[in-house]
Amino acid sequence: MSEGDRLSIYRGLQKGMSLRSIATTLGRNPGTISREVARNKTPEIYLPDTAGWQYRERRKRCHPKSRLSDNELRKYVLLKLEKGWSPELIAGKLRKRFGQTLVNHETIYKFVYESEIGKQWKLYEYLPRGKRNALSGMAGKLKKARSKTGFLLK
Repeated sequence: MSEGDRLSIYRGLQKGMSLRSIATTLGRNPGTISREVARNKTPEIYLPDTAGWQYRERRKRCHPKSRLSDNELRKYVLLKLEKGWSPELIAGKLRKRFGQTLVNHETIYKFVYESEIGKQWKLYEYLPRGKRNALSGMAGKLKKARSKTGFLLK
C-alpha cells in the first residue's frame, strides 16, 4: 500500500466514510483496507505516517537473516572447509556439539556457491570434490545422455 493510499484512508476516516466506501474509492478490497487500519492504527486514530513506519518496521523482520551472518559460525565453517570437510560433515558436527541445528548443509553450499565471499575466495575448490558447478536433476542427466549418444555439447 502506498503512502498516497494511506493518506486517502486517513482522509476518508476523518470525513466519516465507511471502510467499504474508502476501498471502493481506492479500487481495493474492503478486507485490505480493514486489515491496514486494524494493523496500523494508534489507540484512538489511524495516522498515515505511523502506518508507513510500522509497515517498514515489520518488513525489516520478515526476511530471516542468513545463519552464516554470525562471524564466529562463519569462521568455523571456513576453517572446516579449508580442512576439506564437506558441508554435511560440518553441519553434522555442529548439530552434535550444540544439540540443535545451527546451520544446514544446504545453507553452507549456498554460501560457497552464491555469496560474495564464496565467489571471491573460490570456496568451491575447498569442497571434497572441488566442483565448480553442481549439476543436479535433469540438467546432469541430460548432459550425460548427450555425451553417451555422441551429440555435440554446447
